[in-house]
This record gives sequence, C-alpha cells and structure tokens, in this order.
Amino acid sequence: MKLDLALVIPVHDDLPGLTRLVGEARQSGLFRQIIVVDDASPLPVPAMEGVTLCRLPDNRGAGAARNAGLDLVDCTHVLFFDADDTLLPELSRLTEHLAETPNFDLCQFKYAQSSELRHGHWGQPDYDEAVWAEAGLSLARHKVLSPAQRHLIAQTANYPWNKICRTEFLRAEGIRFMEIPLHNDLAFHWRVLSRAKTVIASDRMCAYHRVHTGRAHLTNRRGHERLCVFDALDTVRRELASLAPDWHTAFAAFASGLVTWARQGLDEASLDRFDRLSEQFFENMKETGSPPGHVR
Repeated sequence: MKLDLALVIPVHDDLPGLTRLVGEARQSGLFRQIIVVDDASPLPVPAMEGVTLCRLPDNRGAGAARNAGLDLVDCTHVLFFDADDTLLPELSRLTEHLAETPNFDLCQFKYAQSSELRHGHWGQPDYDEAVWAEAGLSLARHKVLSPAQRHLIAQTANYPWNKICRTEFLRAEGIRFMEIPLHNDLAFHWRVLSRAKTVIASDRMCAYHRVHTGRAHLTNRRGHERLCVFDALDTVRRELASLAPDWHTAFAAFASGLVTWARQGLDEASLDRFDRLSEQFFENMKETGSPPGHVR
C-alpha cells in the first residue's frame, strides 16, 4: 500500500530552493501531486514537469499561498513544505506505515533544524524535545495520542511542515491558514491538534528546516509586522473557549512562551503597542478560563 499524498509548496522569489525541493520530491516517489503556489515572485516560477503550478496575482504571504494550494489537492492526504526545507529519507518509512493506518486525521513527526547544527546537535530544538519527552514519546516510533499527550504536543513550535493531514478532515472542519504577514501557521497548528479525531505522533525525523538569520527574511522582522501575533493568538483563544480546561492550560503556556520570544529584539518604536496588546490578550485569556498561574 502507498499513502495517497500531495505536497504543497508556497514560494516567493526562491527558485533555486524550489527547484531542489521539487527534485527531491520527484525522486522520492512519495507524492501523487506536487503543487507549487507562486506567491507573485518578481520572476515568475516557470512550468515544471509533473508539477501543478498556481501563480497568485499579488504577494499575499505563505498562509494565502498554502490555502490556494490546498484548494487544488485531490489526494487523500497533504503535506506542506516551504521551498527552502528538505525532505529526509525517514519520510518514506513513515508514509509506508501511515498507508496501513486507517482513519487518522493528523500525523505529527519530528524534524531537524539548522539552528541546532550550530550547536553540534542534529534534531529538534530543546524546547520541542522536552515536550516530546514529557509526553512519553521520545522512544515511540508511532503512537496514537491520548488527550493528555495531545495537550502537550500542541505546545511544540507551530510549524506546518511537520504534519501530514487528511485532506477531507481539513475541508470538513474548514481548517485554513490565516492570511496575515507573520504567524499565519499558528491557528492551523492548534486547529488540527484540537479538532482531529485521531492524532498519531512519530519520532521519525522527516524534515530539515532552515532557520534564516537577518531581518531581510520576513520571519525575522521585529517591527510592526510582529504585532499580528496577537491576531493569531486571539483567534485561537476564541476557538478553544468551548473546549476542556486542559486545552486552555496548554494554550496559555504556549502563548506565554511565544509572546516572550516575539518581544525579544522588537524595534523600540513597537514596544509600547506590543506590551499593550500583550496585556489585553492575557486579560482575555483569564476571562476564557485559563488558570492565572499560566498567564503573565
């Protein structure tokens, strides 16, 4: 058996990275569909053999590009990668297992991150490894998560490219990426983990993620763009309001860590506005039932 899998790749002005990733995807033979969404690159992405190419008329960000790609998926399952990420060999073994696993909505797997290589470590950052260990998953090749484990795994970094999702699950639940400049994958992360009926965790390391340095890269900007973190966080806060208290506790801990990280290195001109939004957000968290000990 083979998992019926689509790969969706948003790209803006990174043809070398895209060409490499598409080559890896073709060579792997894992994907029935490879969908590239060109987010209005200055030099349009050319047609590629075996690739469904969609070009957006204007630059709308990775969230909008992923949504456009999802609309084109006709495979039962989908994986989102960025053009500068790398498929690792373990993905083939994981998909073989998943092809024999009926009715899972989501599989979250481990990844390696370039920032860890600078410290001589191959794998996830310490904060994600700590969550996996606390959930008792460090030595679990594949495991269906209990509710308590899902609350913990939800506190990992909100990446979209360490998850294989069932396409019909995303569509039935109306799960999309937010179309904001930064943090557009945050709500997606919490939506899939909180709404899926069956979540599988795998310690197979299937993706290599490159962390860029320098403020020219959108992810590293520390100006007013960073303020949209509160749009994403407040969206999730409202969506989790009707769920069990354990979800509120998990999200409060996640939000506290993310806000602390986002404030670091923020431009001086944005600090006052950031702090006001932060204070309001955590006040709102208390009103929706999060334990006071988990908010600032």
